[in-house]
Parts: sequence; C-alpha cells; structure tokens
Amino acid sequence: MLAVFGYAMLKDGRRQCKDTILIDFDGVLRHWVGSEVNDAERTLGLASGTLFSLAFSHELLFPAITGEVTHEQWHERVKSKLVQRHTDEVASKLIKAWNEASWEIDFELLHSLKQLAPTCQYVLVTNATSRLDADLQRASLRSAFNVVVNSSQIGVTKPDRLFFYQALSIADSQVCRSVFIDDSLDNVNAARSIGIESIHYQNVADTLEFIRKQCT
Repeated sequence: MLAVFGYAMLKDGRRQCKDTILIDFDGVLRHWVGSEVNDAERTLGLASGTLFSLAFSHELLFPAITGEVTHEQWHERVKSKLVQRHTDEVASKLIKAWNEASWEIDFELLHSLKQLAPTCQYVLVTNATSRLDADLQRASLRSAFNVVVNSSQIGVTKPDRLFFYQALSIADSQVCRSVFIDDSLDNVNAARSIGIESIHYQNVADTLEFIRKQCT
C-alpha cells in the first residue's frame, strides 16, 4: 500500500476506504436548542448576544479551551466581566441561564454513521472545556467513541494544524486513513490543507453520502 497525495492507495491503484472518522461535537452532534439565554437577556433589557459576545471572545474563551482554566473558572471570569459592565444581579441571572441552557444530541446521525461504516473508529475531535467528559457522561455518549480528543486536554485548538496531527497520533491513525466532519469551514479547510478528506457539515444527507463514498 502506498500513500499518494494524501490517499491510501492499494497496489492495483484503487483507493483504500478510510477507517477513521474524526467528528466534531457542537454543531454536528450536539445542538443548543433552548432559548434560556435569549429570554434572560430580553427580560433584563439587554441586547441579544450580550452574554455570548463576551463569553466567546478570544480573551475569555481561549484559556478555557486550551486548558489554562477550568470550565468553572471560565464562567467566573465571564461573570466578573458582566458585573463590571452591568450589575451583580444581571451577571448572576445570565450565568444561571447559561448553565441551564438546553441541548440535544443527534443520536440519529450517529446511529446512521455507525450503520454505514461499522468498522471505522470514531474519534470525537472538539474545542471544549474541562466539562466535556461530564457532558458526554450526561448524554451517555462516552462509549460511543473509540477516542475523545479535547482541545483543553491537549492544549491546542482547531483550526491549528497541530490539533489534527495530535488527534491522529492519539487515535493511532494517519492522514490518508481519515475523514473529518465539522460545521466550521475554517476547521475543514485546515484539515484539508494537510490532506484529510473533509466535509463542511450542513445537513445529514450530504454527510452520510460523503461517508459512504469515503469509508465503504
């Protein structure tokens, strides 16, 4: 078998099926479906996006998803900034709404993928905080993946190319044997730049067709 232009090629020139599926979490498998934060902002007379524009700023988010601070410390830092800009009451109510925000797992997508490519190893690759393991346990998802690669544990985030190289190393796989699914085009382009066949997740049907072509 030869590695040619990022593909695993058999001696007869046919392309070998991929055996490692790298899959993102938020936006692909987990979807935030509640309106708790928006409702709280509206009730408090704040503009929609007040909380998340602050919480997901590079200054506050990056330390949390690279493991410099825990998930709880991240929330405390966000609350502190909110207190400076508003009041302690406003900050407390927004953080409470954030902690109560509801989400759902697309078990149907995961089931369909595993039916389509049952022999592949499934690797969760996500920019996440220290709370990821607890969320996976809550959703009974931990056993759904052969490997979990959490940016806050390895200290590097997508779309850094090093994230993908580390993920493949942890999964004991290779570029030519892997595919990647993510809802961020920046992340997808980064993976493609090192030769990983990737799809920008937009819907289930296209994603399943992509896996069918690459892994079956």
